[in-house]
Amino acid sequence: MIYWILHKKLTKKDFENSLEGKPSYFYGRFGNFCFVDISNFSLFGKIENRLLRISKTNFQEFGIDSNKYIFIDSKKDFYKKIILKSTNTKNDIFVFQSYNNIRIKQFYKLLTKENKQTLLLNHWQLPIAEKYHNKKNLSFLKKLFTFDKKILFLRFLYRFYHFDSKKFSFNFDYSFSSGNKMIEDLKKANVFIKKVIPVHSISFDEFLSSNVNNTELVKEPYFVFINQALTIHPDNRGLSQFTEQYKNEIISTLNFISKQNSNIKIAIAEHPRCHFEKGFWNSFNCYQGKTAELIKNAKAVIGHFSTALNLSLFYKKKLFLLTSTSKYFPFDKNVTNAFNLLGGTLIDMHSCKNLKEKENSEIELTDYFTLLPESKENNLALFSNFLSLYDKKKYKIPFDQK
Repeated sequence: MIYWILHKKLTKKDFENSLEGKPSYFYGRFGNFCFVDISNFSLFGKIENRLLRISKTNFQEFGIDSNKYIFIDSKKDFYKKIILKSTNTKNDIFVFQSYNNIRIKQFYKLLTKENKQTLLLNHWQLPIAEKYHNKKNLSFLKKLFTFDKKILFLRFLYRFYHFDSKKFSFNFDYSFSSGNKMIEDLKKANVFIKKVIPVHSISFDEFLSSNVNNTELVKEPYFVFINQALTIHPDNRGLSQFTEQYKNEIISTLNFISKQNSNIKIAIAEHPRCHFEKGFWNSFNCYQGKTAELIKNAKAVIGHFSTALNLSLFYKKKLFLLTSTSKYFPFDKNVTNAFNLLGGTLIDMHSCKNLKEKENSEIELTDYFTLLPESKENNLALFSNFLSLYDKKKYKIPFDQK
Protein backbone atom coordinates (compact mmCIF):
# COMPACT_ATOMS: atom_id res chain seq x y z
CA MET A 1 0.00 0.00 0.00
CA ILE A 2 1.17 3.53 -0.82
CA TYR A 3 0.19 5.97 1.96
CA TRP A 4 0.47 9.61 0.85
CA ILE A 5 0.90 11.91 3.87
CA LEU A 6 -1.02 15.21 3.85
CA HIS A 7 0.30 17.47 6.61
CA LYS A 8 -2.02 20.38 5.71
CA LYS A 9 -5.55 20.76 4.45
CA LEU A 10 -5.78 19.58 0.84
CA THR A 11 -6.71 22.23 -1.73
CA LYS A 12 -7.67 21.77 -5.37
CA LYS A 13 -4.48 23.51 -6.46
CA ASP A 14 -2.27 21.32 -4.25
CA PHE A 15 -4.07 18.21 -5.51
CA GLU A 16 -2.69 18.93 -9.00
CA ASN A 17 0.55 20.69 -7.99
CA SER A 18 4.00 19.30 -8.87
CA LEU A 19 5.39 21.01 -5.76
CA GLU A 20 3.32 18.59 -3.69
CA GLY A 21 4.24 15.67 -5.97
CA LYS A 22 0.99 15.92 -7.98
CA PRO A 23 -0.94 13.51 -5.71
CA SER A 24 -3.97 13.41 -8.04
CA TYR A 25 -1.91 11.55 -10.64
CA PHE A 26 -0.90 8.76 -8.29
CA TYR A 27 -4.35 8.47 -6.73
CA GLY A 28 -5.76 7.75 -10.19
CA ARG A 29 -2.88 5.49 -11.24
CA PHE A 30 -2.47 3.06 -8.34
CA GLY A 31 -5.04 0.73 -6.84
CA ASN A 32 -3.27 0.27 -3.50
CA PHE A 33 -3.12 3.97 -2.68
CA CYS A 34 -4.49 5.95 0.25
CA PHE A 35 -4.24 9.53 1.52
CA VAL A 36 -3.38 9.96 5.20
CA ASP A 37 -4.50 13.34 6.52
CA ILE A 38 -2.44 14.30 9.60
CA SER A 39 -3.32 18.02 9.50
CA ASN A 40 -5.01 17.66 12.91
CA PHE A 41 -2.68 15.04 14.41
CA SER A 42 -0.13 17.19 16.25
CA LEU A 43 -0.92 19.59 19.09
CA PHE A 44 0.31 22.50 16.98
CA GLY A 45 -1.98 21.43 14.14
CA LYS A 46 -4.97 21.27 16.47
CA ILE A 47 -4.23 24.76 17.86
CA GLU A 48 -3.65 26.31 14.42
CA ASN A 49 -6.78 24.75 12.95
CA ARG A 50 -8.87 25.93 15.89
CA LEU A 51 -7.53 29.50 15.93
CA LEU A 52 -7.75 29.99 12.16
CA ARG A 53 -10.98 28.00 11.86
CA ILE A 54 -9.50 25.60 9.34
CA SER A 55 -12.00 22.80 8.75
CA LYS A 56 -11.23 19.25 7.69
CA THR A 57 -10.74 18.51 4.02
CA ASN A 58 -13.94 17.51 2.26
CA PHE A 59 -12.24 14.82 0.21
CA GLN A 60 -15.46 14.03 -1.68
CA GLU A 61 -15.05 17.36 -3.51
CA PHE A 62 -11.97 15.83 -5.16
CA GLY A 63 -13.77 12.66 -6.21
CA ILE A 64 -11.78 10.56 -3.72
CA ASP A 65 -13.31 7.32 -2.44
CA SER A 66 -14.02 7.21 1.29
CA ASN A 67 -11.86 4.09 1.70
CA LYS A 68 -8.87 5.93 0.18
CA TYR A 69 -8.77 8.90 2.56
CA ILE A 70 -7.95 8.47 6.25
CA PHE A 71 -8.06 11.19 8.92
CA ILE A 72 -5.54 10.58 11.70
CA ASP A 73 -6.27 12.75 14.74
CA SER A 74 -4.45 10.72 17.39
CA LYS A 75 -2.17 7.75 18.07
CA LYS A 76 -5.30 5.69 18.69
CA ASP A 77 -6.49 6.59 15.19
CA PHE A 78 -3.18 5.53 13.72
CA TYR A 79 -3.27 2.07 15.25
CA LYS A 80 -6.98 1.57 14.60
CA LYS A 81 -7.13 2.81 11.00
CA ILE A 82 -3.72 1.77 9.67
CA ILE A 83 -1.82 -0.77 11.80
CA LEU A 84 -4.75 -3.04 12.66
CA LYS A 85 -6.14 -2.92 9.11
CA SER A 86 -2.85 -3.59 7.32
CA THR A 87 -2.77 -7.07 5.79
CA ASN A 88 0.66 -6.92 4.16
CA THR A 89 2.68 -4.41 6.18
CA LYS A 90 6.01 -5.20 4.49
CA ASN A 91 4.64 -3.71 1.28
CA ASP A 92 3.61 -0.40 2.86
CA ILE A 93 5.41 2.86 2.15
CA PHE A 94 4.60 6.31 3.57
CA VAL A 95 5.33 9.24 1.25
CA PHE A 96 6.17 12.61 2.87
CA GLN A 97 5.81 15.83 0.87
CA SER A 98 8.14 17.65 3.26
CA TYR A 99 10.26 17.23 6.37
CA ASN A 100 10.43 20.78 7.74
CA ASN A 101 6.81 21.15 8.79
CA ILE A 102 6.27 20.79 12.53
CA ARG A 103 3.07 18.79 11.98
CA ILE A 104 5.15 15.90 10.64
CA LYS A 105 7.57 15.05 13.45
CA GLN A 106 5.22 13.17 15.83
CA PHE A 107 3.68 11.11 13.07
CA TYR A 108 7.11 10.21 11.72
CA LYS A 109 8.05 8.95 15.20
CA LEU A 110 5.10 6.56 15.15
CA LEU A 111 6.13 5.17 11.78
CA THR A 112 9.72 4.52 12.87
CA LYS A 113 8.44 2.82 16.01
CA GLU A 114 6.46 0.43 13.80
CA ASN A 115 9.41 -0.01 11.37
CA LYS A 116 7.44 1.41 8.45
CA GLN A 117 9.18 2.33 5.18
CA THR A 118 9.28 6.06 4.46
CA LEU A 119 9.98 8.15 1.37
CA LEU A 120 10.68 11.89 1.11
CA LEU A 121 9.95 14.12 -1.87
CA ASN A 122 13.15 16.17 -2.22
CA HIS A 123 12.79 17.43 -5.78
CA TRP A 124 12.10 21.11 -5.07
CA GLN A 125 14.16 22.27 -2.05
CA LEU A 126 16.68 24.22 -4.13
CA PRO A 127 19.07 26.87 -2.73
CA ILE A 128 16.88 29.56 -4.30
CA ALA A 129 14.06 28.41 -2.01
CA GLU A 130 16.20 28.31 1.14
CA LYS A 131 14.36 29.46 4.25
CA TYR A 132 15.52 32.54 6.15
CA HIS A 133 14.22 34.25 9.22
CA ASN A 134 12.49 37.38 7.99
CA LYS A 135 14.49 40.50 8.78
CA LYS A 136 13.29 42.48 11.78
CA ASN A 137 11.78 45.38 9.86
CA LEU A 138 9.02 46.10 12.35
CA SER A 139 9.60 46.74 16.04
CA PHE A 140 8.18 44.23 18.50
CA LEU A 141 5.65 46.73 19.86
CA LYS A 142 4.55 47.75 16.37
CA LYS A 143 4.01 44.09 15.50
CA LEU A 144 1.80 43.69 18.57
CA PHE A 145 -0.44 46.52 17.41
CA THR A 146 -0.44 45.93 13.65
CA PHE A 147 -0.33 42.14 13.20
CA ASP A 148 -3.19 39.76 13.81
CA LYS A 149 -2.79 38.49 17.38
CA LYS A 150 -3.61 34.92 16.38
CA ILE A 151 -0.85 34.98 13.77
CA LEU A 152 1.64 36.37 16.30
CA PHE A 153 0.73 33.64 18.78
CA LEU A 154 1.15 30.93 16.14
CA ARG A 155 4.53 32.36 15.14
CA PHE A 156 5.65 32.27 18.76
CA LEU A 157 4.39 28.69 19.08
CA TYR A 158 6.14 27.72 15.85
CA ARG A 159 9.44 29.15 17.12
CA PHE A 160 9.02 27.15 20.34
CA TYR A 161 8.40 23.88 18.49
CA HIS A 162 11.21 24.64 16.03
CA PHE A 163 13.69 25.20 18.87
CA ASP A 164 12.51 22.01 20.57
CA SER A 165 13.04 20.03 17.33
CA LYS A 166 16.58 21.20 16.50
CA LYS A 167 18.24 18.00 17.70
CA PHE A 168 15.63 15.73 16.13
CA SER A 169 16.78 13.74 13.09
CA PHE A 170 14.89 12.04 10.29
CA ASN A 171 16.11 8.82 8.71
CA PHE A 172 14.05 8.20 5.61
CA ASP A 173 14.41 4.90 3.80
CA TYR A 174 14.11 6.55 0.37
CA SER A 175 14.04 9.96 -1.24
CA PHE A 176 13.24 11.20 -4.72
CA SER A 177 16.09 13.66 -5.15
CA SER A 178 17.34 15.83 -8.01
CA GLY A 179 20.83 16.84 -6.90
CA ASN A 180 23.91 15.68 -5.00
CA LYS A 181 24.24 18.97 -3.14
CA MET A 182 20.58 18.81 -2.18
CA ILE A 183 21.27 15.51 -0.46
CA GLU A 184 24.23 17.05 1.38
CA ASP A 185 22.05 20.01 2.42
CA LEU A 186 19.57 17.60 4.00
CA LYS A 187 22.28 16.29 6.31
CA LYS A 188 22.83 19.81 7.66
CA ALA A 189 19.18 19.72 8.74
CA ASN A 190 19.63 16.29 10.37
CA VAL A 191 17.74 14.55 7.57
CA PHE A 192 19.38 11.34 6.36
CA ILE A 193 18.48 9.14 3.40
CA LYS A 194 19.31 5.44 3.11
CA LYS A 195 18.63 5.16 -0.62
CA VAL A 196 18.30 7.96 -3.20
CA ILE A 197 15.97 7.53 -6.18
CA PRO A 198 17.31 9.85 -8.95
CA VAL A 199 14.74 12.26 -10.45
CA HIS A 200 14.51 15.81 -11.83
CA SER A 201 13.84 19.04 -9.97
CA ILE A 202 10.48 20.66 -10.71
CA SER A 203 12.32 23.28 -12.77
CA PHE A 204 14.11 20.73 -14.95
CA ASP A 205 10.90 18.74 -15.32
CA GLU A 206 9.18 21.92 -16.58
CA PHE A 207 12.14 22.53 -18.88
CA LEU A 208 11.63 19.11 -20.50
CA SER A 209 7.91 19.77 -20.91
CA SER A 210 8.31 23.29 -22.31
CA ASN A 211 10.72 22.02 -24.96
CA VAL A 212 7.90 19.85 -26.29
CA ASN A 213 5.34 22.70 -26.17
CA ASN A 214 6.17 25.35 -28.79
CA THR A 215 3.17 27.66 -28.34
CA GLU A 216 3.88 31.40 -28.38
CA LEU A 217 1.42 33.21 -26.13
CA VAL A 218 2.78 36.71 -26.81
CA LYS A 219 3.39 37.56 -30.46
CA GLU A 220 5.70 40.55 -29.91
CA PRO A 221 9.03 40.83 -28.00
CA TYR A 222 8.44 40.84 -24.23
CA PHE A 223 9.85 40.35 -20.74
CA VAL A 224 7.99 38.16 -18.24
CA PHE A 225 7.48 38.82 -14.51
CA ILE A 226 7.07 35.74 -12.28
CA ASN A 227 4.39 36.66 -9.74
CA GLN A 228 4.75 35.06 -6.30
CA ALA A 229 1.72 36.82 -4.75
CA LEU A 230 4.07 37.73 -1.91
CA THR A 231 1.71 39.65 0.36
CA ILE A 232 -1.32 37.36 -0.02
CA HIS A 233 0.33 33.94 -0.22
CA PRO A 234 -0.86 31.62 2.61
CA ASP A 235 2.78 30.99 3.62
CA ASN A 236 3.24 34.73 4.29
CA ARG A 237 0.43 35.32 6.75
CA GLY A 238 0.34 38.82 8.22
CA LEU A 239 1.57 40.62 5.08
CA SER A 240 -1.77 41.22 3.34
CA GLN A 241 -2.02 44.68 4.94
CA PHE A 242 0.97 45.73 2.82
CA THR A 243 -0.56 44.70 -0.52
CA GLU A 244 -1.24 48.27 -1.68
CA GLN A 245 2.31 49.36 -0.84
CA TYR A 246 3.70 46.34 -2.67
CA LYS A 247 1.48 47.10 -5.66
CA ASN A 248 2.79 50.67 -5.93
CA GLU A 249 6.39 49.46 -5.86
CA ILE A 250 6.05 46.53 -8.24
CA ILE A 251 4.07 48.48 -10.86
CA SER A 252 6.57 51.37 -10.73
CA THR A 253 9.49 48.95 -11.06
CA LEU A 254 8.02 47.08 -14.01
CA ASN A 255 7.41 50.40 -15.78
CA PHE A 256 11.01 51.40 -14.93
CA ILE A 257 12.41 48.18 -16.45
CA SER A 258 10.24 48.54 -19.54
CA LYS A 259 11.31 52.15 -20.09
CA GLN A 260 15.00 51.24 -19.67
CA ASN A 261 14.56 48.59 -22.37
CA SER A 262 12.90 50.52 -25.23
CA ASN A 263 9.42 50.32 -23.64
CA ILE A 264 9.30 46.55 -24.13
CA LYS A 265 6.05 44.76 -23.27
CA ILE A 266 5.96 42.94 -19.90
CA ALA A 267 3.71 39.90 -19.35
CA ILE A 268 2.72 38.62 -15.89
CA ALA A 269 3.02 34.89 -15.18
CA GLU A 270 0.49 34.40 -12.40
CA HIS A 271 1.16 32.25 -9.35
CA PRO A 272 -0.36 28.76 -9.88
CA ARG A 273 -2.25 28.73 -6.58
CA CYS A 274 -3.20 32.31 -5.73
CA HIS A 275 -3.31 35.68 -7.43
CA PHE A 276 -4.19 39.30 -6.69
CA GLU A 277 -7.63 40.79 -7.31
CA LYS A 278 -8.66 41.86 -10.78
CA GLY A 279 -7.13 45.23 -11.67
CA PHE A 280 -4.03 44.81 -9.50
CA TRP A 281 -1.72 44.65 -12.52
CA ASN A 282 -3.24 47.69 -14.26
CA SER A 283 -2.61 47.35 -18.02
CA PHE A 284 -0.19 44.40 -17.83
CA ASN A 285 -1.53 41.19 -19.40
CA CYS A 286 -1.67 38.17 -17.08
CA TYR A 287 -1.36 34.45 -17.88
CA GLN A 288 -2.02 31.55 -15.52
CA GLY A 289 -0.51 28.06 -15.80
CA LYS A 290 1.83 29.13 -18.63
CA THR A 291 5.00 30.10 -16.74
CA ALA A 292 7.41 27.72 -18.51
CA GLU A 293 6.23 28.72 -21.99
CA LEU A 294 6.40 32.42 -21.11
CA ILE A 295 9.98 32.11 -19.83
CA LYS A 296 11.07 30.06 -22.84
CA ASN A 297 9.99 32.73 -25.36
CA ALA A 298 10.77 35.88 -23.33
CA LYS A 299 13.70 38.21 -23.97
CA ALA A 300 14.29 38.49 -20.21
CA VAL A 301 12.82 37.25 -16.94
CA ILE A 302 11.88 39.36 -13.88
CA GLY A 303 11.16 38.01 -10.40
CA HIS A 304 11.96 37.85 -6.69
CA PHE A 305 13.09 34.35 -5.65
CA SER A 306 10.59 31.93 -7.20
CA THR A 307 11.98 28.50 -8.07
CA ALA A 308 10.49 29.07 -11.55
CA LEU A 309 13.40 31.47 -12.11
CA ASN A 310 15.62 28.42 -12.53
CA LEU A 311 14.15 28.07 -16.02
CA SER A 312 15.84 31.35 -16.96
CA LEU A 313 19.14 29.62 -16.25
CA PHE A 314 18.39 26.66 -18.54
CA TYR A 315 17.25 28.97 -21.35
CA LYS A 316 20.09 31.46 -20.69
CA LYS A 317 17.75 34.44 -20.27
CA LYS A 318 18.65 37.91 -19.07
CA LEU A 319 17.46 38.19 -15.47
CA PHE A 320 16.20 40.99 -13.20
CA LEU A 321 15.67 40.26 -9.49
CA LEU A 322 13.60 42.62 -7.36
CA THR A 323 14.08 43.38 -3.68
CA SER A 324 12.97 46.38 -1.60
CA THR A 325 14.52 48.55 1.09
CA SER A 326 11.01 49.36 2.37
CA LYS A 327 10.37 48.31 5.95
CA TYR A 328 7.45 46.06 5.09
CA PHE A 329 9.50 43.82 2.75
CA PRO A 330 10.94 40.81 4.66
CA PHE A 331 12.40 38.87 1.73
CA ASP A 332 15.65 40.71 1.03
CA LYS A 333 17.85 37.74 2.01
CA ASN A 334 15.80 35.39 -0.16
CA VAL A 335 16.20 37.67 -3.18
CA THR A 336 19.91 38.21 -2.50
CA ASN A 337 20.40 34.46 -2.24
CA ALA A 338 18.67 33.97 -5.61
CA PHE A 339 20.87 36.71 -7.10
CA ASN A 340 24.04 35.05 -5.78
CA LEU A 341 22.93 31.73 -7.27
CA LEU A 342 21.59 32.88 -10.63
CA GLY A 343 23.21 36.25 -11.36
CA GLY A 344 21.51 39.05 -13.32
CA THR A 345 20.58 42.59 -12.22
CA LEU A 346 19.43 43.29 -8.65
CA ILE A 347 16.92 46.18 -8.39
CA ASP A 348 15.51 48.04 -5.38
CA MET A 349 11.77 48.50 -5.94
CA HIS A 350 11.56 51.28 -3.35
CA SER A 351 13.95 53.59 -5.23
CA CYS A 352 13.74 51.99 -8.72
CA LYS A 353 17.52 51.78 -8.88
CA ASN A 354 19.92 49.05 -9.97
CA LEU A 355 21.90 47.81 -6.95
CA LYS A 356 24.21 45.15 -8.43
CA GLU A 357 24.93 43.29 -11.64
CA LYS A 358 26.45 39.86 -12.08
CA GLU A 359 26.88 37.56 -15.07
CA ASN A 360 24.47 34.63 -15.30
CA SER A 361 25.79 31.67 -13.34
CA GLU A 362 27.00 28.38 -14.78
CA ILE A 363 25.80 25.55 -12.54
CA GLU A 364 26.32 21.79 -12.72
CA LEU A 365 22.93 20.21 -13.37
CA THR A 366 23.69 17.28 -11.07
CA ASP A 367 24.32 19.62 -8.13
CA TYR A 368 20.69 20.67 -7.77
CA PHE A 369 18.62 20.30 -10.93
CA THR A 370 18.62 16.65 -12.01
CA LEU A 371 20.43 13.41 -11.27
CA LEU A 372 19.34 12.14 -14.70
CA PRO A 373 20.41 14.92 -17.12
CA GLU A 374 20.24 12.61 -20.15
CA SER A 375 16.82 11.17 -19.35
CA LYS A 376 13.76 12.37 -21.27
CA GLU A 377 11.33 10.72 -18.84
CA ASN A 378 9.39 13.21 -16.72
CA ASN A 379 9.04 12.98 -12.96
CA LEU A 380 5.60 11.37 -13.07
CA ALA A 381 7.12 8.44 -14.95
CA LEU A 382 10.18 8.29 -12.69
CA PHE A 383 8.05 8.43 -9.53
CA SER A 384 5.70 5.77 -10.91
CA ASN A 385 8.54 3.39 -11.76
CA PHE A 386 9.48 3.22 -8.10
CA LEU A 387 6.08 3.48 -6.42
CA SER A 388 4.64 0.72 -8.60
CA LEU A 389 6.72 -1.70 -6.53
CA TYR A 390 4.31 -1.00 -3.66
CA ASP A 391 1.15 -1.41 -5.70
CA LYS A 392 1.39 -5.20 -5.87
CA LYS A 393 -1.06 -7.42 -4.01
CA LYS A 394 1.76 -9.87 -3.59
CA TYR A 395 4.82 -8.41 -1.90
CA LYS A 396 7.74 -7.69 -4.22
CA ILE A 397 11.17 -6.81 -2.79
CA PRO A 398 12.24 -3.27 -3.84
CA PHE A 399 15.10 -3.31 -6.34
CA ASP A 400 17.70 -1.87 -3.96
CA GLN A 401 17.10 -4.59 -1.36
CA LYS A 402 17.59 -7.60 -3.64
